[in-house]
Amino acid sequence: MSNFNESQVLREKAGQPTGGQFAEKEKGASGLALAGPDPWQSGPPADAELGLFELDDVPDLLGYDSGTEWNGFAVPWLTEQSLERIARHTAQLREDDSEAPLLFKDADTGVWMIDEGEGFDGSPEAPRIHPVDEGRGPGGVKVYALDGWTFQEAEGWSHEEVEQLAQEEQDHYLHAAKATSVVLDGDGEMGEVPDDAEWGETAREHAWNDLTDFIASNQHLIRAARAVDPDYARNPGQIGHDFWLTRNGHGVGFWDRGLGDVGDQLSEAARAHGGVDAYLGDDGDLHFQ
Repeated sequence: MSNFNESQVLREKAGQPTGGQFAEKEKGASGLALAGPDPWQSGPPADAELGLFELDDVPDLLGYDSGTEWNGFAVPWLTEQSLERIARHTAQLREDDSEAPLLFKDADTGVWMIDEGEGFDGSPEAPRIHPVDEGRGPGGVKVYALDGWTFQEAEGWSHEEVEQLAQEEQDHYLHAAKATSVVLDGDGEMGEVPDDAEWGETAREHAWNDLTDFIASNQHLIRAARAVDPDYARNPGQIGHDFWLTRNGHGVGFWDRGLGDVGDQLSEAARAHGGVDAYLGDDGDLHFQ
């Protein structure tokens, strides 16, 4: 059931985020289109892919495209971590405005709820306080839809931005690789990489290509990770460092950074790239095989 009907009024209060975050349908006399999304069933389509969505001042929200729009805006199925970020944002708004909608998790039931605010003109079909639509995404993960909230799809990074990030992460990736690799010494025994060993040009190119591919394919997860934990974004080289450690099965990596589900998904994506071994060539340089 749609959260909005003809009895609801348009809320555009001063001080709230722009872009219609909490825009509700006007009364029937307004002439605005009142059609909302179809009633939710089980979750996003089976072929839905993870993407990023924006809600005014809350960027890089991770979710699945539902294939549905409300008055021209996307109605995605969002991950729980995304709801947690929206909830913190609405709590700040509610402090300044008692009529601002509030997203919260019921302490007793664990169910996500929406309180439409004191100025809401509700009805039995659309009560002021009601649960968030819940569904299941790929793998059975819980996802949620804020029916009637105006989300926009986030614009992806350009090819140049992906390449720039790969370039910034390359040395950190290679540093992690050198610090954690073992190579054969002159006697055929396994040992640490010599301190004076340098990466050959082909190895650097190999690292840059792998990083570019990983970042381009998983930028939605990388951006979501930075949104979940801003400190993670302030750590230069963290992506390259964790990509190497995770893909090669070391004891730390994306999954070990307090990123929750986003970290788990980044770990899965990194492992899909397979492990890489380093070796010391006859030229004295380090190479990948």
